[in-house]
Order: sequence, then C-alpha cells, then structure tokens
Amino acid sequence: MRSIGPTAEKAVPCLIGAANSSNFGIRHNAMAALGEIHARPELAVPVLPKALHDADPHVRGSAIGLRDFGLDAKAAVPALLELLKDENSYAKGMAVAALREIAPEILLNAGFE
Repeated sequence: MRSIGPTAEKAVPCLIGAANSSNFGIRHNAMAALGEIHARPELAVPVLPKALHDADPHVRGSAIGLRDFGLDAKAAVPALLELLKDENSYAKGMAVAALREIAPEILLNAGFE
C-alpha cells in the first residue's frame, strides 16, 4: 500500500541521499519511499532509474515507484524496457507494473499484456 503521500515531500532530498547508500536495505527503502511520496518529480524521477541497475533485485524492483509519477517518468521508459529482460521475476514484474502506469502502449508493443 502506497500510503505516505505528498505531505512527506520535505523528506525527498534526504531520501535521495539515502538512495546512494552502500546498504541495499536502505537503498531499497529510500527508492520505495520516493515512489510512495510521489512528490518533487524533478528531484525523484532522475534518481529512481538508477535503481534499475542495482545488483540487488529488490532495489531494482523498487523502481516501480516511477509509476506514481506517471507522465513525469516518461524519460525512464527505456531503462524500464531494459528491466523487462531481467532474469529476476520480481524485478521484471515491477518493471511491467511501472510501465502499465507510465506507457501502457509501449508495454503492449513489447509483447506484455
């Protein structure tokens, strides 16, 4: 349940810093919270695609937070399409879920329903 909401927007800069932590749990939670807050897209959207290249599949999957930014996350579509090739089903499933919200037409053209 994505329940934090935009009222926590003051936490966005701190979460962006935490997204670079060497601890995968902190990175995962920071990325997930950025999506749940879904505020300050000019700051959060450039950070979330970095999760797509993380060594940990849960951190890669946390990029699903991009879906909460809708059209503001269009720039992340190429990276999400790459995640569709991920060997980890969790990470791949999160990419599908994000693309359904950001660019469903592209997802259909890629062969996903």
